[in-house]
Amino acid sequence: MEKRVTASELRAKLEADPEYRKRKREAEARHAEKAAELLSAEKPLIEDLTRVGFPVKSVWDLVSNKGPYSEAIPILLNHMHRSYPDRVKEGIARALAVPHTTVTWLRILDEYKDTAAACDYKHGLAAALGATSSDDIMPYLQEVIIDPVHGESRLLLLKALRRSSLPSSKRLLDELSDDPTFSKEIRSWGRSRMK
Repeated sequence: MEKRVTASELRAKLEADPEYRKRKREAEARHAEKAAELLSAEKPLIEDLTRVGFPVKSVWDLVSNKGPYSEAIPILLNHMHRSYPDRVKEGIARALAVPHTTVTWLRILDEYKDTAAACDYKHGLAAALGATSSDDIMPYLQEVIIDPVHGESRLLLLKALRRSSLPSSKRLLDELSDDPTFSKEIRSWGRSRMK
């Protein structure tokens, strides 16, 4: 019987391999370079956020912030249309996924509709839409959920549909439960919680 290798033994063996160490250093250097590029790219946003009382190192610091930051919302909306790397734009969109952005919901929706499906920014916008939606704007949300041009980001909108008290939302959820794009997610909720 072959002796099993523990994780620490495997790690030690890898660390002893010069080729592995070289690849690891190169990967770490690429990661550091990419991180520096992103920090440099979002510098105007960080400066504006700092000016209104939010001295963050990255927009992603707002995403993980538990406190309110309503004064930062106009800054985020202003920067949402600027030319940033996808990862920075996704951070801006996800930072807008807070209740006090409901007044800007249609602006975020327009940006969502105008954004290509295959990017992280689109998913961030979907998260913002899903987190800030209400029954007042549910018809707009239902419209984008059924439009396949928006890709898999629509999965992030399902929870808003689920929270809705509108009968049309419940009917749409029932219809989507047979759609291959949505069925797995909807089934994961369990039938008893959907009713």
